[in-house]
Amino acid sequence: MAREVLDANRTLYVRSDALYTDAPGRLDSPAGACKTWQQAFNLLYGLDFNGKTVTIQHGSEGAHTFTEAVQVNTMVGGGQLIISGLNASGSTAFDTGAANPFTLYDTQTEVVFSNMKLKAASAFALIEPCQQTLVAIGSGMIFDACANAHVWVHDRQAMLYSLANSYQIVGGATYHLFVNGGMAFHESSAVTLTGTPAFTQFVAATNGGAVQSIGSTFTGGATGQRYNASLGGIINTFGGGGSYFPGNVAGATATGGQYA
Repeated sequence: MAREVLDANRTLYVRSDALYTDAPGRLDSPAGACKTWQQAFNLLYGLDFNGKTVTIQHGSEGAHTFTEAVQVNTMVGGGQLIISGLNASGSTAFDTGAANPFTLYDTQTEVVFSNMKLKAASAFALIEPCQQTLVAIGSGMIFDACANAHVWVHDRQAMLYSLANSYQIVGGATYHLFVNGGMAFHESSAVTLTGTPAFTQFVAATNGGAVQSIGSTFTGGATGQRYNASLGGIINTFGGGGSYFPGNVAGATATGGQYA
């Protein structure tokens, strides 16, 4: 079957009240929407984005908590993929227990998350970009409890950015942001922490990973070490000082790690 080449942006809808597991997802209705998020993502693999933007949108059914874990694979044609919930209030939520809500492998397309609440109390990460993947944390995201990392940038070709947006942290993890060989840009973002979430390390960079953060604000408190840079990891706040990141324990560097 020939791959469809997009000549315009496209939106696919997901609704828990959808009637069919083979719907094309183009309509925000029980008869036209995808029943699962994975169903919607699988439809993408038959497309050539042709530089366009595809949005996977929680439909207008109202608030719902999804329990499925989604794997996002390689897409064709560049462009951008937006994964969006209903609004910034957490009406669209994922609570996946021991599984990552979103694991991304070599997407080769920019992926933007917005307007959803993620929780996976026993999982490795809420969002895990792997291989050649670029992930953006958009506004309206809410990060709840996770066993290991809210966001884990897995390897050298993976990249994360949070630029001039706002999001919330309402639950703790071992790390809010862990960068293992890749890169993360966290700039001019407004982060609100509620309920003093606990972290082992709020931000960590290791194995040559790099975090660049300037101009971001963190409102509210957290417990745990503010930062940790090791094994050649670099965390650069451009002179933000040792108290730039939330926490109640001083940050540290080891084995060639740097903090500035």
